[in-house]
Amino acid sequence: MGKMDTDKLQRLLDYHLQQDEPARRLETQRLLAEDAELQELDQILVRSFEALGSLGEEEPPAGLTDRTLQKVAQHRQVQQLAKSAADVASGGLKRDRTSRARWVLSNLRDAIAVAACLTLVFLFMRPGLQKARHMSQEQACANQFRSIGYGLSQYAHDYRGRMPYVLRPQGAKWLGVGKQDDQHYSNTRNTYLLVKMGYVSVDKFLCPGADAKKNVKLRVKMNPQTLKTLQDFTDQHQVNYSFFLILNNQSFFAKQSENIPIGSDQNPLFVDYDSHKQTILDLSVNQELQSQNSPNHGGRGQNLLYGDGHVRFSTTRLVGLNDDIFTLNDVLQYDGDEQPSTESDILHAP
Repeated sequence: MGKMDTDKLQRLLDYHLQQDEPARRLETQRLLAEDAELQELDQILVRSFEALGSLGEEEPPAGLTDRTLQKVAQHRQVQQLAKSAADVASGGLKRDRTSRARWVLSNLRDAIAVAACLTLVFLFMRPGLQKARHMSQEQACANQFRSIGYGLSQYAHDYRGRMPYVLRPQGAKWLGVGKQDDQHYSNTRNTYLLVKMGYVSVDKFLCPGADAKKNVKLRVKMNPQTLKTLQDFTDQHQVNYSFFLILNNQSFFAKQSENIPIGSDQNPLFVDYDSHKQTILDLSVNQELQSQNSPNHGGRGQNLLYGDGHVRFSTTRLVGLNDDIFTLNDVLQYDGDEQPSTESDILHAP
């Protein structure tokens, strides 16, 4: 690898591990949009992160220390038997009780030391591996969000700056994810146009930080020809992100700002609502729901997609002038047809 490639790799590592300064991050984002070689290297790096992110979060095996002691003792026993046989063959079996006791004590200390070292390795490395796994999932999620953002900008370019928008039937709620008939509506129908019209592949809407096993099963069911005939995602499990609630054909570029997110990891308020099984939403927002982050990354926070195309991970739901992206101002009871009271009141809805 040449010096230039090494510099690019270091730049990308700093970017994905969030070790760069804001100005350098912006420069990296610009280069990622323009430099094909950097894009290719970034894809390789992201795939590596995704491989790490697929590791399960398993606890250290039970009884690790005891089994390690046993294995070490067995190994030492085999070694001693072999040595004893060699001593007998050479006529050198000359050990007194003191030397045998010294040997047993020495090997016991070795076994305990090995087991202690292995236990310490697990204790010290596991948090680091978990952190690296979480970071890899967050970065893979951010990378997918950038792809969605790029699809949105391409759509806006083709449709005179408009956000993808499906006409909302009179009185229809914005929560019916998965309903395919003309009498129902969901905010996700707007974003699904990106899939239906080929701007973004449907697998990009499955967050790497969400249930990985469920995501694999969903990908198998995603037939490209079938997707083109649908009006919406099949259900809420096929899309792990929430997007700006659109109530009319709003201008995309009017929302382009580095301070206004147009999408985020899944809104925690509505994750348990299944429009196929429930006809009525009667959700009361308690104090716990007012403080929860997205479930996509274990409640640690959420990636936010901004109108100018950049993505950042936030540990808070508040943006701008302390506006909560997962609730509407002063609304504590939801049935799925609430609307923002002002233009600055943002709701990222299913």
